[in-house]
Amino acid sequence: MSSWNQVNQNLIAKAIGELVFEENINIEESNTEFSFKTAQNISYSFTGKKSLWGWIKVDPASILRNGQKAVSASQFFIDTQEFTKMSDITLAQFIEEMRPTLFADLHLNHEVGAEEFIKLNFLESQQLLNGHPKILLNKGRLGWSIEDWKNYAPENRPLFPLKLLAIRTSLLRGKIPSQSLYLELVMPERLVEISHNVDFEEYTLIPVHPWQWKNVIYYHFQTEIQNRDIIDVGETSFHFSPQTSLRTLNCIERLENYEIKLPLSILNTSCIRGLPAKSIEIGVKISKGLNEIIDQDNFLKNKVKILAEVAGVNYVAKDLAQIKGAPYRFSEFLGVIWRESAFSKVQKEESIILTANLLFQDKNQHSSLAAYIKASGLTAKNWIREYTRTVILPLLHLQLHHGIGIVSHGQNIMLILKDNRPHQLVIKDFQGDFRFSESAPVGTRNIFKDIFKDITHLPPQHLIHDLYTAHFVTFLRYVGMNLNDEDIITESVFYKTISEEVSQYENQFPHNLSLNKEFFEKILVNSVRFKIGYGDSAERPLPLLGTTISNPLHQVNL
Repeated sequence: MSSWNQVNQNLIAKAIGELVFEENINIEESNTEFSFKTAQNISYSFTGKKSLWGWIKVDPASILRNGQKAVSASQFFIDTQEFTKMSDITLAQFIEEMRPTLFADLHLNHEVGAEEFIKLNFLESQQLLNGHPKILLNKGRLGWSIEDWKNYAPENRPLFPLKLLAIRTSLLRGKIPSQSLYLELVMPERLVEISHNVDFEEYTLIPVHPWQWKNVIYYHFQTEIQNRDIIDVGETSFHFSPQTSLRTLNCIERLENYEIKLPLSILNTSCIRGLPAKSIEIGVKISKGLNEIIDQDNFLKNKVKILAEVAGVNYVAKDLAQIKGAPYRFSEFLGVIWRESAFSKVQKEESIILTANLLFQDKNQHSSLAAYIKASGLTAKNWIREYTRTVILPLLHLQLHHGIGIVSHGQNIMLILKDNRPHQLVIKDFQGDFRFSESAPVGTRNIFKDIFKDITHLPPQHLIHDLYTAHFVTFLRYVGMNLNDEDIITESVFYKTISEEVSQYENQFPHNLSLNKEFFEKILVNSVRFKIGYGDSAERPLPLLGTTISNPLHQVNL
């Protein structure tokens, strides 16, 4: 377990790096020494390494406030309010969200070494992850109590049954589950017992997160409960455990059963973690369309798999549905998505991980990626080359050749490893993270003709940020620096290797957009919270734009 001072120092270090990157703080620098001063004459000094991104990886133990060890993250954010420009109300709420983040950090298991970590399975490994690398408060979970944290937070590896409701089918929207899916929730004899009280010709059986039932559904849907539009039929026969995303769960007794994604009406990272109705309704069609694209494209075939969504339904209360400008969370209270399990996608000699797993560092700052490289027998450069061919180029191909953008952050993108080497890409999660290019080709438009108009369209030069911002800025920015710090491969060689593979691809498939171009727009995420605060809104928050980034993939070729 970390000490309280240490988790505070870690957050201050992360905050300084991201506030510099997001242009909130201007610093003075001299080699590895950095400092800044507030208008109140409070000085912060620290050591760190400056990345090719203009970001600084700060040494937490080096941070001094007016010459003394800086050990209070709340004091840091109070001191830097002039830079973040948070209102007093927002700052107080920000600190409120910070406290459970630090509490969760304090209780993370730091005893697992990198070489042990890479032997854990898909679920076990991600329950040890530290959360979103870019968002400062990545485990705020506003709405949870300490008991809720104990019972449902992934780092505690909890096991719990889900609540089961029978909902009148005529009220549901989306793809109704087949009754065979019920047997992944309850034992056959239990299903027979339920069918004696509920007519499955009129009702659909859906799971609900127990926290959501106790804190949201039972209150908000009393009209439907009293009218028997919603019937409580008990709990699942099986136990479930959460992935790092909190609301996606695996059946522990049967890991190859469909994953279940459920709404949790708590604020975590950027938004309330409900399930958008629109996304639930089209996820199955997106899955089918993507599989068709992959099967028809020789570049993608045998390289890319998806976790297909096979069913998904939602219900919005009739009264709230009439209020068009209501907060978005009100339409995301009750729903469920069934999708294929990651465990079902691998052979005996293979393993599957979130790409976010590659960010893992143990208490000695040894990374899981360094452990994978060592176990693979490849050089670091060749491992990164294989990663680029397996993950980055297929994502780039989907964008440039098919006009399809998938927001490829570390939790959406999975990697199948064979002999600890990159083997295949697996993509998942189409809830708002799937878009089309405004210039998508006819083939794509035809395959998705039923839903093409229902999905966000972006100019091609904006769509590429689904790869550049989500995978490079939000993920590889940290991976490259970790390897650099471990003396595995320098940051320059890391990006040079990727750039060479991208150039080869772009020569094979010419396009007027290049991932190696000189500058990209900078997307800001933490600054959004500073600006909008914590009030309700009708739409989910959108990111802001900063100045342009000097692209490391271009820099290394100068």
